[in-house]
Amino acid sequence: YPYQKLSPAIRADVRKMEEISNETRLLVRNNLKTDEQFFAFKEDKEKRLEELMDQRSKLWYKHKKSKSKQEKEEIKEQIDNLNKEINPLRKEVVLCKDIIERSKKMEQNLQELSDEKNQEKEVEKNEHIR
Repeated sequence: YPYQKLSPAIRADVRKMEEISNETRLLVRNNLKTDEQFFAFKEDKEKRLEELMDQRSKLWYKHKKSKSKQEKEEIKEQIDNLNKEINPLRKEVVLCKDIIERSKKMEQNLQELSDEKNQEKEVEKNEHIR
């Protein structure tokens, strides 16, 4: 197939679909069905991320103070291992924040729709009175 350049609008739509897919996979993969489960999961991931980042900071400090090349290499390896655990955790935390933001927007949209319908009903009701 010949390469076709996608318009910015289509690229934005594709990005949005990918974001929603990633958020959905997170919810399904972790069997998060209620708000309580979701917020407990999010809090657990944030706490774990903070612990790992704290460990990494301490290792960097130790690395900086170390004189031995071998010790520096060992510390760097530990830091690399922590990074392998930190990166996916960070992505999950970001997905959780995106889910919360999207949920708020959806609630707001539903509320606006409900308000519009109520206004329409009110107008129809008042029309009959005239």
